[in-house]
Amino acid sequence: MAGCVHAFPIDYHGACASFRLRKRIYALHKLMALHLPRLNSHLHSIGMHAGYFATQWLATLFARILPLELFAHVWDRFLVDGMKMLFRVALVLLESMEPALLKASDMNEASILLSRNPTLPLAPSDATSTDWFVQAAMQFKVTRSILVDLEDQRHVELVHRWSHAADIAISSSAQKDDDLFYPEVDPNASNDVSNRKPLDMDQLCRDIQGLDIAIASDVAVFRHKIEQVHRAADAAVVAYMSAAAMFTEASYRLDELVEDRDGPFEDDDDGDDCDELVTQEPWYRRAFACFDVGGRMLSHVKLRGDDMDSVGRFHARSTRARRRWRQQRKDTAEVEYATRRQQLMNAQIEMDELHTFKTKVTEQFLAILTESERDKTAVLKRHFGDDTSLR
Repeated sequence: MAGCVHAFPIDYHGACASFRLRKRIYALHKLMALHLPRLNSHLHSIGMHAGYFATQWLATLFARILPLELFAHVWDRFLVDGMKMLFRVALVLLESMEPALLKASDMNEASILLSRNPTLPLAPSDATSTDWFVQAAMQFKVTRSILVDLEDQRHVELVHRWSHAADIAISSSAQKDDDLFYPEVDPNASNDVSNRKPLDMDQLCRDIQGLDIAIASDVAVFRHKIEQVHRAADAAVVAYMSAAAMFTEASYRLDELVEDRDGPFEDDDDGDDCDELVTQEPWYRRAFACFDVGGRMLSHVKLRGDDMDSVGRFHARSTRARRRWRQQRKDTAEVEYATRRQQLMNAQIEMDELHTFKTKVTEQFLAILTESERDKTAVLKRHFGDDTSLR
């Protein structure tokens, strides 16, 4: 256990007015307003403050009010989850006492109820009281990020109170909140807190503004670069889509020409086509052969053998010319297809390069902003004191 305590340097034991304990009470006060708003409002109306009952709970890790077996279980979970488990246990206890506390008419009656050991609800028949209590505590959402946000909120409220101390008349209840929630302003705090130099808000603002000025030029340059890259990336996407459309059209055109080339008159060799076309009869004889019109009607269209040969050669030359024309169209389509394909690849490469460059520039910009935020955090710690955040 000594090793565990050394690993968790938390000054709870015997430190009811300690610096860190009162920050935990502030966090519990805000968690009550979040998870138990009705009870929190009622306790506030009768003048009951969270510090009146939570001090003993947190200082003793609930050893005063929990049975030994349950306390051991809570202690084990505390060593694993840290402060989150203590806040969950406090919320479970307050939830179990909520019906009785809502009936309290004044602070004295509420103090009597809170001083007694709470009567925990009975566990279901299929679960032990210890397991059920821990499961009920885990139902409350208390995360490390929530605790860090609450501590940041406390710092903001503290700065607001300090900066407007001369303009705001602090009431008695607000003074109690200052004494309990803001140990930095407590004149009776421990020596390490009371001996701190008073906060110089002007110097703090100058330090923060100095950090902003130091990176102002870099921020302007990176923003300009990011805007330029963003516009170039959008243009690259448009160019890629246009190249893809033209490539698709060229591909369809080439496919149509290839299918047309594979027609019934395109499979024969040139020499065979010529011989076949020379020996074939002219088209008009083949057409009129379907009708029985007699020899007298066809006597005026009879041709001599040399005329038939000239007609066949004409058809052969026409076929070869048409084939050359189709081949030229196919060659042109293939060249266009290769060109569009290369343009599409170039557009894809340019789009990917711009996207990668935009990502890198954005990462560098975020790194500068993150480093600036770290410097600001260091400045705030130097002015407010190097306080360890809630675990």
